Amino acid sequence: MRDSDHDLWCKAVQGDAAPLLENLPEGAVAGIARSLNSVFVVETGTDGRQTGTVALAGPTHWPVFGVQDIPCSFRVERIDHDDKHWILHAADGRTLTATPGQFANQPPVLSQDHNPRYQAHLEQSWEAIARMYANDAPDRPVPEISDEVLGGFEFDEDLYEYSATFEPPSDQVYVHFGAAEPERIKALLPSVRAVLEDYERIRQAGLRYLWELGPDEQTSEEAEAEFFREPIAFRLDVYYSGDFKLNYSDGGAGYFTDGYWMAVHFRGEDATPVKVSMKG
Repeated sequence: MRDSDHDLWCKAVQGDAAPLLENLPEGAVAGIARSLNSVFVVETGTDGRQTGTVALAGPTHWPVFGVQDIPCSFRVERIDHDDKHWILHAADGRTLTATPGQFANQPPVLSQDHNPRYQAHLEQSWEAIARMYANDAPDRPVPEISDEVLGGFEFDEDLYEYSATFEPPSDQVYVHFGAAEPERIKALLPSVRAVLEDYERIRQAGLRYLWELGPDEQTSEEAEAEFFREPIAFRLDVYYSGDFKLNYSDGGAGYFTDGYWMAVHFRGEDATPVKVSMKG
């Protein structure tokens, strides 16, 4: 998003929505809620794909943004709000009601190019929004969660998410579930345990995937052996769908851009690495 676009969104969140509305593409559906300090815009691309952007007032001058794909089956026709929630109305009569923070915390989905079940996962993610933890959501109980492999879970009251720690022979790994509700986390635990039971193979598969995407000159056996010794897997992020990503740091060895780490995304059904992203 360009700085000029940020300016338009910032003005809209603060109550001056006219410049943003004048610059939206034809067919966009918009909601302006001064009482929520929030703006919601749904745009439809030439391929029919809907993208929703929710902006809400943050701790700095810039708004906090959440951007999400919207399922094809939920064709947004109108956006309303009450004193706490956005209310999205679909062409088929369905509605989705959630707070701005819950929309911003929509569970991520493994991207369409790498996910044969993308639409089903997107439907699942969209339906889950109203159950997400968020700072503007109604107070909800935070029950204790424990697991035979992961032990007790912690709940981060700043990030609104559960996490646990796994300690394989190689590296200590933090396991995160985003803003998912306890019921969904418990449903995911059997598949997470399967990942952890096969952790060393999966960790190596992620490293192999990173290596094969590297420069062609990294071909010597010595360079390959050195690469497989250096990166450390330190965090496992579990998608709402059961797909997951394993985050690797190079420990300062210089394989990755300084200040960044690499995340290898896996399909949950067969633990196959399919995508790499850089995080910082």
